[in-house]
Amino acid sequence: MACSSSKPTQKPISFGDNSDDSLSGSDDEEDDDPIHKKAGIKSPDENLESKEATVAEQDSLKLYQESVHPMMVKWCKSCHVSGSQPPYIGDANLQTAYQEVMAKHLVDFKEPNKSRIYLRIAQENHNCPPDPGCGPASQSLLTKLEDWVKVAQNLQDPAANAANPATTTSAKKIAEKTSSRKDSGIPEGSLYFPAESAMIKAPFMAKDRSDGEGGKTVTTAAGAVDQLNLNNAAADGTLGTLVFNVDIKTAGNYHVVGRVLSPNQNAAVSSSFYVKFDANPLQVWDYPGTNNAFIYDKADAVAATGAPLAFNLTAGGHTLEIRQRQAGVEIDSVIVTSNLTYDFSLFAAAERNFDRLEFDFSTQSGIPGAKLAIEIADYDPKSYLIKNPELILPQGSGSLKLKNLKVLINGRYLPQHATYTALQDTFAAPGKILSPATMIALKDKGAAEDKFSLTFESIEKAP
Repeated sequence: MACSSSKPTQKPISFGDNSDDSLSGSDDEEDDDPIHKKAGIKSPDENLESKEATVAEQDSLKLYQESVHPMMVKWCKSCHVSGSQPPYIGDANLQTAYQEVMAKHLVDFKEPNKSRIYLRIAQENHNCPPDPGCGPASQSLLTKLEDWVKVAQNLQDPAANAANPATTTSAKKIAEKTSSRKDSGIPEGSLYFPAESAMIKAPFMAKDRSDGEGGKTVTTAAGAVDQLNLNNAAADGTLGTLVFNVDIKTAGNYHVVGRVLSPNQNAAVSSSFYVKFDANPLQVWDYPGTNNAFIYDKADAVAATGAPLAFNLTAGGHTLEIRQRQAGVEIDSVIVTSNLTYDFSLFAAAERNFDRLEFDFSTQSGIPGAKLAIEIADYDPKSYLIKNPELILPQGSGSLKLKNLKVLINGRYLPQHATYTALQDTFAAPGKILSPATMIALKDKGAAEDKFSLTFESIEKAP
């Protein structure tokens, strides 16, 4: 892999610099960006309107393309691609890879050295590239991540990315929704994670649920074998792992609860994992045989009910790892909780509910009665899930040509929120969904206070 060698002269940070030999492939000028060319993606410089463009004119997707994506394709394409092993960070499709990185919080935009994709190599020596090896590779990746974050901070400067009032809707809080919102039922002091949202390493694999509830669970692939020796498990690179990024608000003792299944009633067969937080030692998590039914089990070291394992966690980011111990296990979800008095058998994670916000778009579009709408869900403690940006036009009112939709939170556009910036199309009455994509958006003040608005680079009436 070698990125384009040209350097825009006005950029204080350039991702096109090939001075990092540990990440460079051939210096042949005839193919100076082979990964993106083979994938049918324009090179980074081709995606900029001008090679003299300032940093503030680039969006996060382009920055990702110039910095991290080529490394992920080079190092991770043998496993982490669409249709194979998630997360799909090695996929040659730029949008697919970018959405995986953002949706699963694999990059920490506050502290890049805590980014999951960096720690996976730096601390866990995961599938290190033989040349240059774990140390140089992880340091090179961290440098690129730090550069990306610096540019992202530049893009957060209101002066650098202020929205045009003429093309921007009014701002609304979620409380101004036009549809109701149900509570998930999760207890106080708890964080909920679908198993499929983890960073999954084979032979763990996601599969469709078989109980008719929809969604996916995680189990072991055919051919997986047991590893019952705790001492050997830590160094056994063939074992499957699930890794979750956990953001703890209040320091204290926490416990892990899983919705788990074993295929038969025998507790000695297919009913245990290993579990740990951060760089701490693995511990055995044993649970009873469930005869092919899901149960909630508080992680402990005995098949019967025992004293739950306690993990003393500081406030801030942590990584929870669940590692394969026995083949045939299945896990649906994980809850990290400080609440041991709650009866988790009563917990049911309801289907995520989206709040619909509608915005008057008459003035911006020049069409009386025009509206825009988006749907927003409370995705996790750090972020929202946004989908179905929609244009609504009165019947017979004509058409609009729209370009570059951005979702603003409290009047600001964050570079991570670039999902809809590729929009450029003409939409006729009565309107339609502008994009089928979903977007993970970072919270600012929280669901009670954040205000959402929509803006376009340009709005034109179409003939």
